Amino acid sequence: MSGTMERVIRIVKPLAAAEVDEVSAETRIVDDLDVASADLVDVVLELEKEFGVRIRDEETVGLETIGDVCELIEGKTAGEAAPG
Repeated sequence: MSGTMERVIRIVKPLAAAEVDEVSAETRIVDDLDVASADLVDVVLELEKEFGVRIRDEETVGLETIGDVCELIEGKTAGEAAPG
């Protein structure tokens, strides 16, 4: 499990209403973890703070799984690290 995934899970899992023993890249945030839609705003805010990135509202459309979130974060952090 990547460091990014561990950090994402650490943020999302406390908001899960469902009891899930194992969380993976394929775990769906709303359907499997039963995270309330109101809590998704908190998730995004915590991700921004944890990773030092800005996530626009339109970027959250289609984020269904932990893996989707990790891909978004890794794309943003890789882009910031690139010389430019």
